[in-house]
Amino acid sequence: MMDHKFVLFFVFLLTIGQGELLSHHDAVNKLRIKLNCYDANRNNKRCTSLQDIRSDTIDWLINFKRTNNCKFVVTGGTEHAHRGKGINTHEGGYKVDLRINDCLNRYIINNFHFICNTNLGPKYLSGSGAIVLNETKYPAHFDALWPAKRVTNLSQVRRRTICK
Repeated sequence: MMDHKFVLFFVFLLTIGQGELLSHHDAVNKLRIKLNCYDANRNNKRCTSLQDIRSDTIDWLINFKRTNNCKFVVTGGTEHAHRGKGINTHEGGYKVDLRINDCLNRYIINNFHFICNTNLGPKYLSGSGAIVLNETKYPAHFDALWPAKRVTNLSQVRRRTICK
């Protein structure tokens, strides 16, 4: 017979760095910020869905909001229009898009570490390990990634990042 404490510990180890998946309703209530529109349906391309976003991603956004004192709007979440490959994707619950405004732009430039310029725009690293890409292509927005495996060492991030 298997020890229940061992099983619980094993399940905990599997979820470290990822967080539980939240419902759209729970994520919106926890975050308490504006979305471009409210719809839990991940197939609706016109609305931001936070269905199955990772709790760690929401926790990072809450912390980010507290430290920068900027108002912001989440314009992209886990909706299926974000087709990405790999672990750290919108659909995987690790990324959100934020509407660009002067306050956020100043905060990121002044408080995050510049990684490199990409073909989409400049990429930055926060002290906590989030990676923010200022996507300058239409529609311009911040693509914020709270990765499954965070690296806060700038030289390691630069080695692992494709900067084209």
